Formats: sequence, structure tokens, C-alpha cells
Amino acid sequence: MLMYNQMAPEKQTEIPKYQILHERRRIDNSFQSLEEVEMQYVQLTDRLINIMTNGREVIADGEYKTVVPSKVVFLDKSARPVAWLTRELWDTLAPEKPGDPIPKKPDFKFLNIDRNQWKDILDPLKTGHYDVSRLGEEEIEGLRSIFGKNHDGSFDAPNELDDQTIMIVDEVRASGATLNIATDMLKRAFPTSTVFGEHWMGQMTKVNNVETMLDLPIWYKDTTNDPKTELGRGVGNRRNPLLATHPSQLFLSTRFPEPDQQSLRLREDLRRLAKDVGKNVLYIPDRERENSDERTELINQRPAREVYLARRAIVETSEKRR
Repeated sequence: MLMYNQMAPEKQTEIPKYQILHERRRIDNSFQSLEEVEMQYVQLTDRLINIMTNGREVIADGEYKTVVPSKVVFLDKSARPVAWLTRELWDTLAPEKPGDPIPKKPDFKFLNIDRNQWKDILDPLKTGHYDVSRLGEEEIEGLRSIFGKNHDGSFDAPNELDDQTIMIVDEVRASGATLNIATDMLKRAFPTSTVFGEHWMGQMTKVNNVETMLDLPIWYKDTTNDPKTELGRGVGNRRNPLLATHPSQLFLSTRFPEPDQQSLRLREDLRRLAKDVGKNVLYIPDRERENSDERTELINQRPAREVYLARRAIVETSEKRR
């Protein structure tokens, strides 16, 4: 019982760390804590940054070569936040060691290409094979015109994506068809460039004996005719092909008349996530990093063993909620 001169303590309301990022259930119904989301998103982005700085082995000119991208094309809309997070993490994760010179970041570009947009043209018989040669010259020249130095889509006009190494980034892998289509389109539009693709998130699982994606980005939303589902990534859907006044519009997202507040909140979350790496967010390197233990210690500023034990504790806590 409270005495007359005592006051009941106020109930403490926990302030969420982020506005958009959150703990969640994954596709297989396993639980993923906010700490796991943070570690996962940083590690996935570290993989992209590792490729952008140290290169990837691809087939070029009939032989295997390690190439470093000079241009990176992110596929709208859901890969746009991946570009935001990559920019925020670049200064921290791009150097081989903290304090080393920061490598130059490749130019970031954006295109809106997906399988559903082109499947009826590229695979009219629904065989599952998408043939980009079915695309008309007008569409290819429209694609080239987006990056033409003189806004000219012809093959003879100077173009900033000619003679480049182009890395295309899709946010998540399902069948891989969208990334394959985009890669083949850019190879056709920019034949003097080396083009390869990467997924940011691609882990698979089985649900009811059917293989499916384990994850979708927290900001991911299916494309529907409801304009509200467009919000959160800063840009809208492509222009209706029937209303397009130039073939380039078939490859570009539209702009909103006013700022997308949901995307501004997401960008702030990603900025905070990047700022906390090595402090309040554990950094777990990309598995292909050759100096992973050294990077773990330098960025987290504590022994690698302590970091791995802390990660295990986070994962075990989550497993109790699965």
C-alpha cells in the first residue's frame, strides 16, 4: 500500500531503437531478433562491398578474370535501400583495415527491371527461359539513352556505361530470373562492357517441402495497384507502358510529387545502423573475407573470440523463441 506521500513509479516506456527495422518472424516461422537483423544486414552488405573493392571472378572474353566494378546498378525499388546502406557503411567497411585509405566507391545507378514486367515478351510460350533477343531495338536504345552523354540512345553515341565493368544488384533471390533478365539486357545494350549480377539476400529454405526464400528485406512490399505499397523506398513504380512517351520510361521508377516520408524514416534507420557498427552492433565479416578475424577485432575493438561468443549468445536467445 502506498503511503500518502509516496507516488507510484511511472511505467517506463521503451523507446524503439528504429522506426522501420524490427525483430520479426522469417518465412519458415523462425524468430529473428533485432540484433540478428542488424548483424545480418551488415554482413550481407559487407559481401557487396568486398566485391566492389576486391572484385569477383567472372568469365570475360572467354576466360576467367577477377574484375572490380566501375559501375553498380541497383534494381528498383527494393534494392534502392541496399544502395543507401552500402553508402552509409562504405567508409567503415571498404578499407582493408581501419585507418587505411578509403577506396573509391563505384558509381551507383538505378534501373527498374523485374521479371513480371517482361516475361510475356521474353518467354511467350512460358517455358521458363527468358530470351532477351526478343526485345526490340527501340527498347534497347531507350535503355542506352538513360546513360547517354548526349541523351542519345543510338549505339554510336557516347555512353557512360560503355567499356565499363558493371555489377547489377538485386535485393533478394527467388528464381534468379529478374537478375538474369537485367544482366542479359545490359549485356545487349552495352556489349563492350563486362556485366555480372549479385543478390544481396539469397538464403533459401523449405516450407512444406517446397523450396522458398528464407528472408525478405523488412522494407520489401509486393507490387500492387495500391499506391500505398509503393511507399518506403523513395520512388514509385514505372510509368504505365500505355502512357510512356519514351522507351526509357520502361526502365525507370517514377518520382513522387512529395517526399516519401516512410523512405526518409528507413534511411535514418540505416544511417543509425551503420553508425553503430562495431559499437552497439556486432560486425561479422563476409565469409569470403580473407582477413576476417583481423577485421572482426579491429572494427569491433575487442578479441574475435569475444565477438563470436556474443554472436552465439544472441542466436541462442533467439532460438528459445522459435
